Amino acid sequence: GREFFFGSGPCVGEPGKTIPCPVAQVLELGETDKTVEELDAHIQGVLAAEHTPEKYNLLSHNCNHYADDVAKFLLGDKGLPSSIVNVAEEALSTPQGQGLRSMIENMERQMRMGTAGGSQGLNPFGSV
Repeated sequence: GREFFFGSGPCVGEPGKTIPCPVAQVLELGETDKTVEELDAHIQGVLAAEHTPEKYNLLSHNCNHYADDVAKFLLGDKGLPSSIVNVAEEALSTPQGQGLRSMIENMERQMRMGTAGGSQGLNPFGSV
């Protein structure tokens, strides 16, 4: 009954309603023996330090990487499919994607420089 996601830091919300976009795909990853308390403690004690707005990178350290780390904790190192975690890198490894890579990197650099504290501008859905 809870969805864990990254939005300017670790967040929790109602499943399927955390961002203003329709759910494209639901994956059944398995079952866990972890408690909600253990997950909350892991997020606050480990993941919150690793997944910060300052460390966010649209291509290589994004919300999919955060979701992968949550899944790995819950499922004993079995994370999300690599096709989801690495979707940006895979798309930008094509010849057409190489041109987009520098444009995205420049856009991200400008957003970091143009925001107080360097973080809020990187979340396309605003501060969550």
